[in-house]
Amino acid sequence: MPKISKNMFWKILNICIISLTCLSYFTFAYPSEAGTCDVDKMVNSPHGSYAVESNGGFSINTTTLTSPKIKISISGPKSIKGLLIYVQNDKGEHFGEFNNANSLLKFKNCGKDEKKNTLTHNSPKEKKLPLDFEWSPESGYTNGTARAIVLVSFSEWYKLDNLPISS
Repeated sequence: MPKISKNMFWKILNICIISLTCLSYFTFAYPSEAGTCDVDKMVNSPHGSYAVESNGGFSINTTTLTSPKIKISISGPKSIKGLLIYVQNDKGEHFGEFNNANSLLKFKNCGKDEKKNTLTHNSPKEKKLPLDFEWSPESGYTNGTARAIVLVSFSEWYKLDNLPISS
C-alpha cells in the first residue's frame, strides 16, 4: 500500500471537512419532522430558498364538526412529502389540539404546555391529498389562524395561505 505524505493527508482532510460543512448547510430539511415550529422561519431558512412564491394550488379548508371540533383539510394538485401545520392565536402562540394523526404524521411539541398543537411529517414518504385533521380549540377560544407549509420535494415547497378560524 502506498504511503501518503503529511501534506497530502492534510489536503484530503480539509476537503472532507469542507464537504461535510457544505453538506450540512444544504440538508436543512429533516426527513423525520419539520426543523422548526414556525412556518415563517422555514421560509427564511436556507431551505426556504427553494420556496415557491405562491401556494402552488395547495390550500387549507375547514369544516365544523360536532362543536367545538373543526376538521382542517389540506388539499392540492399532487402528493406531498413534508408538512408543518398548526393554529396560532393573536399572540402568535400555537394553541388547540389535533386529535388525530395518520401513520405518516406525528405531533410536534411547539408550546409550553406540550399539547398536540402542531403536526408534522415523520418520514419523507409520499402523503396523498387531501389530508384531514380533527382539531379542537381550547376553552375560551375565539379566533385563530391556521398556518401550514407543504414540501413536495426538496426543491419544491409551498407556504399555504393563512386561514382565519373563528368560533
